[in-house]
Order: sequence, then structure tokens, then C-alpha cells
Amino acid sequence: MRQAQLRLLPSVLTNLGVLALPGMALPGTALAHPGSTLQHQAGDFTLGLGLSLGLLESLLPLIALGLALAGRPRLPWLPMLIGLGAGLSLAGLAPEGIGAAALGAGCLLALVTALCPPPLPAALQGAAAVLLPGLAVASLYHGGSATPPMAMILGSLSGVMLAVLGPALGGRQILRLPGKIPALALRIAASWLAAILIIVLAFVLAGPPDGL
Repeated sequence: MRQAQLRLLPSVLTNLGVLALPGMALPGTALAHPGSTLQHQAGDFTLGLGLSLGLLESLLPLIALGLALAGRPRLPWLPMLIGLGAGLSLAGLAPEGIGAAALGAGCLLALVTALCPPPLPAALQGAAAVLLPGLAVASLYHGGSATPPMAMILGSLSGVMLAVLGPALGGRQILRLPGKIPALALRIAASWLAAILIIVLAFVLAGPPDGL
């Protein structure tokens, strides 16, 4: 099953290229970017990848989604792609609090994963697969005054998918172990993640200290 999931990655990454097209319609003028050499494109891709994997407001909710999907036999690629496309298309309209919304949604999902034995209801997993990637991408590109390069958008979308895929496949392997301890371990990990999300959300809502 894991090999089947990995074989789907090329088609998923191809779809990410299609999803990146709405990002070119983000409000603002195009970034000054001399040339379109492979080196520049690789740099833009790496920048986008690092952005999605380095910003806690997007990374932590995606890890929560991955843990919630660990008990699922097949990952919901289509709902996730729909969420990515919607989040990227609406990023320019997203308010400043979109990052806090992503953290809050991720926290709720992590709490549900910690409280309920896997697998979670399919309807809940499908809704989360649309909502969390959309909020994560919108938190990355909201309020931008310039249109990001296509390679940067592709890097960000790839990072989002990797942030979900890693915990999901890792959690699935844990759940295949015999006994009740693997499921309990997954729920404990989700509870710790929920605690971290609450702390990060509190800092985000509090804002920077006075004088900064």
C-alpha cells in the first residue's frame, strides 16, 4: 500500500503545477526577477519549500492533518489538492488572522485525534484534508504585494504535501504494529502536538512584545 501511495506522487506533483496557476493571479505587481534560468528557478523552488516547512503557522497544522490521516488506507489526494487550489486562489483576500485560524483548526484536529481511537470518521478526514492545506497555503501568501514566481509556488505546494505525507505514512507504519500500544502512542503524539499548537497560537494572538 505504501508503494502504491508513492507511485501516485508523480501525478500529484503534476497536479500541483496546475494548482500553481492561480497563484499567478495573486494581487500585486510581478516580482523583479532577472531571467528564467534553471538556477533561479531552483532557488525559487527551494525558497517556497523552505517557507512551507519552516513557518509554524503552516507546518504544525499540516502535521496534525498527517497524524489524523494515519489510520486511513489511502490518502485523500483529491480533497487536499482542492484545498490547496482554493487556498492559493483566495490567499490575496485572506485576513491577517488566517495564520491563527490555521493554528486553531490544526489544534482542534490534533485534539480529536488524541481523544478518538484511529481511524477517525472518513467525513472528518475528508473535511480536514480540504480545510487544513487551504489555510496553510493562504497563511503563506496572504496580503502579498507581489506575485510570487511560479517555481516558488510549486515549492510551497510540494512542501505542504510533504508535511502531510511524512506523518501520515509514519503513523500508518506505527499502527501496523501489533497490540494497542501503537494506537496509544499515536494519540499521545497528537496530544503533544495539540499542546504545542496551543502555545504557538497563544503567542500569535498575543502579538509581538511592546517596543518591537
